[in-house]
Amino acid sequence: LEAPLAGVTRLDLVYVYPGDAGEMRHEDIPFVAESGGVMVSTPIETVLALPAITLQMRLLAVDNGGERVIGEYTFNHTPPGK
Repeated sequence: LEAPLAGVTRLDLVYVYPGDAGEMRHEDIPFVAESGGVMVSTPIETVLALPAITLQMRLLAVDNGGERVIGEYTFNHTPPGK
């Protein structure tokens, strides 16, 4: 996920599920600020088990002053053979 990471000391990743399914937050994920992005790796078994879904992801820079969104992403998943 490309994002402006300069000056970021803590990064959280939030998955926003459609409808009323809620959110899942991963706190303090590892990253290298100079890379300009974050690698997200999901086991292929998990991806293949998903139904057709639109998933939102949000990267948040977190510090003592609170948090700010530094990237928002949308993934449209279609199961194989559909």
